[in-house]
Amino acid sequence: PTLLDEQKPLFGYVSDCYWLDIGTPAKYLLAHHDILEGKIEHNLAGQELKQGVWIGEGTVISPEAKISAPVIIGRDCQVEAHAKIGGLSAIGDGCVIEANASLEGCVILDNCQVGENSLLNNSILGRRVKLGKRVRVSDQAVIGDDCLIGEDNYLGKGIKIWPSTEIEPGKIRF
Repeated sequence: PTLLDEQKPLFGYVSDCYWLDIGTPAKYLLAHHDILEGKIEHNLAGQELKQGVWIGEGTVISPEAKISAPVIIGRDCQVEAHAKIGGLSAIGDGCVIEANASLEGCVILDNCQVGENSLLNNSILGRRVKLGKRVRVSDQAVIGDDCLIGEDNYLGKGIKIWPSTEIEPGKIRF
């Protein structure tokens, strides 16, 4: 409106290229989902372990873990026994997904640890986040870099946790 009020030139560009404003957690997740679903041409790094499952060098996946496409897991990660990584998940380098943890539709940045029996659904973890046992993160929740989330916390409904926050065990059920 200011440009028009000041009668300054305003230009547009018509394109058929993919574009998405990723300024909200929902749109940030959608961009990752679109890449994993092949809606955007992109060369995924790593080795295709099976159709739609990409893993980086040095990543170790327990034979008892269950991975469902499409998924990308970075370098030097560890996925423990009975962990479940569901489709539309993107996991950064150096992450540990502990036994019986379950992930679906998540974006997890580098060097995170997801505690045993934790559940992540449609959410975002920043870098170096550590989740204790039985933590639930869902509904487009965003956990900032360097957070420590104690066991038995439930973070949902779009909650946003500021970087470098430590939450004691069992303090949040949102």
